[in-house]
Amino acid sequence: MIIELLVTSKAKKDITPAEISDILETSYKFNTENDITGCLLYHNGEFIHLLEGEQKKVQELYSKVVFDNRHTDVSKLIQNPIEKRYFSSWTMAFNEIPAINSANIKGYISINDFNNLTCSMNRSSTARNMFLYLTQTIITVKGKEI
Repeated sequence: MIIELLVTSKAKKDITPAEISDILETSYKFNTENDITGCLLYHNGEFIHLLEGEQKKVQELYSKVVFDNRHTDVSKLIQNPIEKRYFSSWTMAFNEIPAINSANIKGYISINDFNNLTCSMNRSSTARNMFLYLTQTIITVKGKEI
């Protein structure tokens, strides 16, 4: 059974750019090897994960996040069976972090490209609607997009 899973987490307080880069690279590798699609947004210390894939593999990934000491306050918000995937691959977006060369990170898209992706997103699932709401909430400060 294919599911979608919406998860939020926070970065540990003293997370380094190298650790963020490792999370992004490890995510891409694991998700590609396990046919997990979706999107990860990192912004100002917060992660929002929308995962799609076989239930067993998605649950395995969720367990990895829960036990990863670089994440805190991990919350499973929504899990639903889905008939087909929305995302064709694994995508990650984050604001530029000077110590990370985003050009070297597979699956990376800029915040602007992420906004374009989410503007055209099919909103036919509760998880995608909540994902859109949460991502727009964390990348908007006092009504101004960053």
